[in-house]
Amino acid sequence: MLLDWLFRLHGCCAIIFGIMAWGFPSFYHSFMTNAPSTLLVDDVVALYGALILGQGVITLSAATIGGENAASNHIKVALAWAYSLVFGLTSFTNASQHYREPRDWNDLNLM
Repeated sequence: MLLDWLFRLHGCCAIIFGIMAWGFPSFYHSFMTNAPSTLLVDDVVALYGALILGQGVITLSAATIGGENAASNHIKVALAWAYSLVFGLTSFTNASQHYREPRDWNDLNLM
C-alpha cells in the first residue's frame, strides 16, 4: 500500500535526520549563514532533532509494528493530515519570515 510505503520512507528519513540534528547540531550551521554559531543555536537544533527523531519513530511504528495490521487506515490518514498541517504551517512561517526586513535568512531554509 502506498501509504505504508510513504510512512516507512518518512519514518526512516526522520530518524536519520533527527539523529544527525541531535548528535551533530553544528552540521546545520551551514543552513544558517547569518546566525551566530553559539551553544544556544546548537541546543535549539538538538532539541528539534530530538522531536524529529520521535516523530520518525511514531511514523515508522504506525507502518511496521505488527506486520500489515499495525495501525488502521483511519489513524494513518489522521497522522498524514497532522503532518501536512505541521509542515504547511512551518513552510508558511519560513516563507513569510524570509521576505521580512531585514532579510537575514538563507535561501536554503526555504528548501
